[in-house]
Amino acid sequence: MSLAQPLLEQTRNKPALVPPCNHSTVTQAQEDCDLLSTSRGALRLGRLARVLFSDKTKLLCVNVRGRSWCWREPGQQPLCARAVKPSKKYAGGSILLWRCMSANWVGNLCRIFVIVTGSVYTEILERHMLPSTAWLLPRGCTDFILQQDDDPKHTSRRAQRWLEANHVATLAWPAKSPDLNPIEHLWAIVKQRVCEGPPLGYVKELWERLERTWWDIEHLCRQLVESMPARIEAVIEARGGYTRY
Repeated sequence: MSLAQPLLEQTRNKPALVPPCNHSTVTQAQEDCDLLSTSRGALRLGRLARVLFSDKTKLLCVNVRGRSWCWREPGQQPLCARAVKPSKKYAGGSILLWRCMSANWVGNLCRIFVIVTGSVYTEILERHMLPSTAWLLPRGCTDFILQQDDDPKHTSRRAQRWLEANHVATLAWPAKSPDLNPIEHLWAIVKQRVCEGPPLGYVKELWERLERTWWDIEHLCRQLVESMPARIEAVIEARGGYTRY
């Protein structure tokens, strides 16, 4: 059965893959992960530089940031042509994306055209995450730790077998914790910049502008990853509640 479009799409290809993790066992790497996520004052960028933060999201072509604001003079009618955005059928379309980042830069931006299953997720890791390590890791470093949430696709048997076969250690991650993931903050900045241009028409325009914005965000990555100690301290002080992040 032929498909009208590829299952996955990426913004760039790197010819060489980084060798697999050098840890003697994944268990030892996991101990490093636990130390990163639980020990106060023990976090250093030297260790954080080996962590790849990842997530997926869905963007609508209309109202990318999820909400809009409009200045209105006192006494002015709230509903007028200037203050109301025209609607589009199916909101102009949407894009489902997977992305990753490290302290060095952002990784491949993967556009997904199908329902994500365990097999699709392992394909994303194989075709997009692994090639990205060529420029996401510090020079001379070949071992890394993958941060992912507890989505059922990530914890599926197929995904777990792939991670074990490729010696990829994962970071222990609490459920529903966007405060701790710097890529959420990065993505908010990306969406804000995407909205700064002219109004978007359809998905193709959104994808092209998103690509340009994504690869021009390098200088913020290190700053966001360096904020991890403060993020963890804030969550601990809030006893797992909301923080300013």
